[in-house]
Amino acid sequence: MRDTRAHRLLLALARCVCMCVCIVLAACSRQEAPAQRVVLLGVDGADWDVIDRLIEDGRLPNFARMKSEGTTGDLRSHEPIFSPVIWASISTGKGPKKHGVRSFVAPLELPGGKTAIVPVTSNMLTAARVWDILSRRDRTVGVVGWWTTWPATPVNGFLCSERTWPITLGPWGWPVTSDGKAPELGARTYPADLYDDVASHIVTRDTLSDDDRARVDVEGVLAMLGTGGPSAADTYARDLTFARIARELDDDESPDFMTLYLELPDVMSHHHWSMWRAHRAAAHGETDDLAGALGVAPETITRVGEAFEQSYAFVDSVLGAILDEAGPDTLVLVVSDHGYGENRGGRPLNIGAGRHAPVKHWHHLDGVILARGPGVPAGQVIEGARVVDVTPTVLYALGEPTGDDMDGVVLTGLFDQQVLDAHPAETVPTLEPDGLTLAERMAKAQHPIPSPDDEALREMLRSLGYLE
Repeated sequence: MRDTRAHRLLLALARCVCMCVCIVLAACSRQEAPAQRVVLLGVDGADWDVIDRLIEDGRLPNFARMKSEGTTGDLRSHEPIFSPVIWASISTGKGPKKHGVRSFVAPLELPGGKTAIVPVTSNMLTAARVWDILSRRDRTVGVVGWWTTWPATPVNGFLCSERTWPITLGPWGWPVTSDGKAPELGARTYPADLYDDVASHIVTRDTLSDDDRARVDVEGVLAMLGTGGPSAADTYARDLTFARIARELDDDESPDFMTLYLELPDVMSHHHWSMWRAHRAAAHGETDDLAGALGVAPETITRVGEAFEQSYAFVDSVLGAILDEAGPDTLVLVVSDHGYGENRGGRPLNIGAGRHAPVKHWHHLDGVILARGPGVPAGQVIEGARVVDVTPTVLYALGEPTGDDMDGVVLTGLFDQQVLDAHPAETVPTLEPDGLTLAERMAKAQHPIPSPDDEALREMLRSLGYLE
C-alpha cells in the first residue's frame, strides 16, 4: 500500500514538474514572439482614395504616421461584400462557407409556418474567432464593438458586444418602450456585470457634448439633409462610446490582444459619397459638374463634405491614441472590410436582400491594411493581402500557431526577413475546439436569436440600403 501511495505521489510530483516546465517554455516562447501585444483597429469602409487625399491635406497625421513608420497595402475582400460577413472572415481566418455568416439577416421559422427576418447573432458562427482561439491558449483578450458579437460569449478577458450601445433610441423611428427607455437586453457584455461599469461612457445623439458636436458636424448634416442624418449621428455616438470604453478597459487590463471596431466612415460614405466628391472638386478648383448634377446648394455641399472628412479625422484621432500608448513590442494593425467608391460602368451590384441594382456608388473589394510595430519594415507596401489573412497574422505575431483549415495565411510581407527567420510560422491541423469536421459544424449551425432590438437594427439596415 505504501509503495502504491508513494508511486502516486511521485507521479503527481512529476506531473507538477512537467506542468511548470511547460508554463516556463510557453512563457519563453511568447517572449521570443514577434510581438508581445497586438492592437487591431477595424474601420468599416475605410478607403485608400479618401485616406490618401486627406493625408495630403494634413488632416490624417496618424494614418500618415502609419504609412511612414510601417507597411501598408490593399486588403482584398470577397463577395458578398456585407459587413457582418467580411468581419467574420477577418476574425476567423475563414470564408463564409466555413464561418457560417452569409448576410446581415437570416430567416427564423416561427410557430404557424411564419418566418421572421432576424439580424445575425454570435451563436450562428461555425468557426472560432481569433479572441476565442487566444482565450483557449491562455492569452488575454479585449473586444469592443465588433459585428455579430451579441450575445456576448465568455473570453479570457472582456468583450463588449455591438449591442453594448443601446440602439433603440429616439424619435427617428427606433422603437422604444412606453416610458421612452430602451428595452432590456441581456448578454451585452462579458462578464455580464461589465455593462454596469462601462455604461457611464455611453453617449447618444442627444447627449453628445458641444466638443463632440463640433468635432464631427453630424448635427449640421441632420439639419440640412433629412435623409441619412439620424443614421450618421447615431453611428458617431456609438463609435465615440466604443472608443472611450476601449481606451479605459485597455488602460486597466492591457490584454495581449485588443481590438476595437468603428463604423462611421462607411455610414457617411453610403449617405454622402456624392456630396464629398462634389466638395472635393469645388475645394480644389476642379469641375463643378458634380455639384450641378446633385442640384444642391454650394453651402450644403461644403458642410456635408466637411462632415464627411471629419468622420475620417475622428478615426485618425482614435488611431493616434492607440499609437501613443503602444509600446515598442506592440503590433498595431488597422484594417477595413472593403473600400468604397463609384460604380464605374453602372453594373448591377449585390446590395442585399437578394437584390442587384446599378447604384452610383457602393462597396468595392479593396479595403486597407496598415501595420506598425516590431519587425515591420518602414515605408513598405504589401501586395496580395486578403481579409482572411488577418487572423493568421495576429496569431503569428503573438507566437501562436495557425490552423491548416484556415483559408488565410500569415502575411509574411508585413515582417522583415530577420523576424521571419527567427520565428518560423507554425501550423496545427485545426484550432477549432470541438474536433468536429466542417460538415458536422455546419449541420449544428444555429438560428439567429430574436431580441427587442431587431426592428431598430432592421431600420438601420434599411437606411443604408441593405433591406427594403
